[in-house]
Amino acid sequence: MDDPAHGHPAPPGHNRPPSQIVIDLPLPTSTNRIWRRGHSRRTGRTWTYLSTSYQTWKTKADDALRELKATGPIERISGPFDVHLVISKAKRFKTDLDNRTKAALDWATQAGLIDDDKFQNRVVIEWGRAPKGARLTLTEAQIDP
Repeated sequence: MDDPAHGHPAPPGHNRPPSQIVIDLPLPTSTNRIWRRGHSRRTGRTWTYLSTSYQTWKTKADDALRELKATGPIERISGPFDVHLVISKAKRFKTDLDNRTKAALDWATQAGLIDDDKFQNRVVIEWGRAPKGARLTLTEAQIDP
């Protein structure tokens, strides 16, 4: 049996709050802008690559993560998790909410905050207050057996 007093964490839902990560990020790149295609007129070859805007966004997101880690350790969420993504109201009517989740969750996986975005249990996306453009909250899911 798990015993939190002796260094063994209790499973979710057993007298311990779920792990949660809250990070302010720049506005994530739209799903429509992550990938670009190149084409050589000389050879006719076509290739796909990450857009410059997405690479720049990932660098800024990494900077935000470094700032967060400077305030204390971050516990990785393994297994199912819930997502709450708030997009700044300043961008209302200029962007689609649903086009911003892929970049944020792919980055969270690459940054080691979650094991894989396929474990998302619930996703809530809304307009609201997000000082840097987006606020991503990842919470360990409380799954009933």
